[in-house]
Amino acid sequence: MPLNIPADVADHILCSLPDFGTLATTLRISKNMFYSVFQTRPTSILRAIAFNVAGPAFPQAYRIAIAVQQLEEDDEEDDYELYDIDQLDTPLHLQRKHTIYLEQNARVASILEDLFSMRSKDRRTTKSCLTPSESFRFKRALYRCWGINIFQQLHKEDDPQDNTKLTEQFLAKLSTTEILELACVRAFLLGLVDWICAAAPTSVVNPNEFDPPPNVIMEAYEKCEINDMVDFCYDSRETYDEAFANILRKRNIDADNSESERAKRIVDEVFGLNDQCHRCNAVQGVRLWGKNNWHYLQGYLKRSLASAELLPGLLCRNQTEMTLFRWHIAGLQGAGGHIFARLVEDIFDLEDGNWDKTQWYCLNCIRELMMQRLWKWWREQKVQGGAVLNEDCWYGYNCRTQTHRRYHAERLNHLCEPTRGDSPQLLTVNAPVTAP
Repeated sequence: MPLNIPADVADHILCSLPDFGTLATTLRISKNMFYSVFQTRPTSILRAIAFNVAGPAFPQAYRIAIAVQQLEEDDEEDDYELYDIDQLDTPLHLQRKHTIYLEQNARVASILEDLFSMRSKDRRTTKSCLTPSESFRFKRALYRCWGINIFQQLHKEDDPQDNTKLTEQFLAKLSTTEILELACVRAFLLGLVDWICAAAPTSVVNPNEFDPPPNVIMEAYEKCEINDMVDFCYDSRETYDEAFANILRKRNIDADNSESERAKRIVDEVFGLNDQCHRCNAVQGVRLWGKNNWHYLQGYLKRSLASAELLPGLLCRNQTEMTLFRWHIAGLQGAGGHIFARLVEDIFDLEDGNWDKTQWYCLNCIRELMMQRLWKWWREQKVQGGAVLNEDCWYGYNCRTQTHRRYHAERLNHLCEPTRGDSPQLLTVNAPVTAP
């Protein structure tokens, strides 16, 4: 027997739905109950659901949905201008194609917020811990960054000075606080581009050449490859940087652009801000590494692994061994970093000692762990793969002959500690690359 729900109650239920897909399903299976109500109040219901999808940053999200749709569909009637980012049409004309892009872009914003939260607020979880006000500031700034990027794409053939002037005019409309929030999110996005270029298996490019929009950055991060970013090589970085610097100069603002200070423009409180490395006691806060964020180490250690600089002695100059090692490492560096996280866990589990995988370590100490155990891990990987190890060389990984005599490198095993000649040596840990 069908329920008889008052129209106001049905309207409230429809306005509370989380997305447009749920709305469509609800209308299909409950035509008698909800469809007639929707027919009489479509605009208010669609607007309410759009707000549920995008959150408080809906005005910016809505304008970017329209702009992305026009850009990707090469709409000849495209009239997008930079000043439109914060404007909302009244009455709202929400078309079906706009709702699709609104939801797609909301997913991008959500994934990027998760990453921002992990790197700037709470390293313990991969899901966002931002408060509602922090989330609003992040997403509003994200959509504004997105709008500036779209503007640069549409006008990349124009005079850069004209683009700088128009970008500066848009920034001038914002409060100083909002400008600094935008700068924080943009720095986060460009840092993520740096991470992708460092983590991608075949990447040998300069990340400063790229300035992709957030959706492309998110997709490149999920795939861990740079292919989608290659189409976004133009001078928009310089255009934005010049416009931003001009605004700060005119307002007599000397903004601290350090990473920790940037994050304060979005985040009110950071979990474990003064937490120390379990091994060296260095205060690193959100820059500590533990099981929850090992996957993200791929962008920090991939090049060190690929170059074999974390192997001891002269192993990195043993071409026979390095060919196999680099081929194996390349197969571990894929999308999401989960395979890479398993590598880190395997190295922690390799032997008992002073390393506790339940604790948090700074990047320097993680590199030290790799220096101590990576070669042992590689030896175990070979054995597990069915390889039969040759007789150990007396001089182990310090053997000089392995670097220039292929026959010697192939005949003896050098993944072992020296028993003659030089004492065992582990290379000094290099200073860590600045974290993006």
